[in-house]
Amino acid sequence: MAPGGAVRGDDAGTSTSNGGHIQLYTCNGTASQQWQANSAGELVNPRPGLCLDDPGGTSTDKTQLQIYHCVGGTAQTWTLPH
Repeated sequence: MAPGGAVRGDDAGTSTSNGGHIQLYTCNGTASQQWQANSAGELVNPRPGLCLDDPGGTSTDKTQLQIYHCVGGTAQTWTLPH
């Protein structure tokens, strides 16, 4: 997470459905790059209203992250800096 609360370079793109892959882009301030932390530790992209998700909750290096309906659990819980 970058200073000021932005997830640097992550973009939900144009996908608005479960399973849309997260891709890295230069930050440009578009709505698809705006992530908000909620009280459950999830990162929500308000544009599609979906959460950042680790498919299968693998915690494995180089896993392709996706967006998914917010359902909680370890696959959608992120530790954020204070």
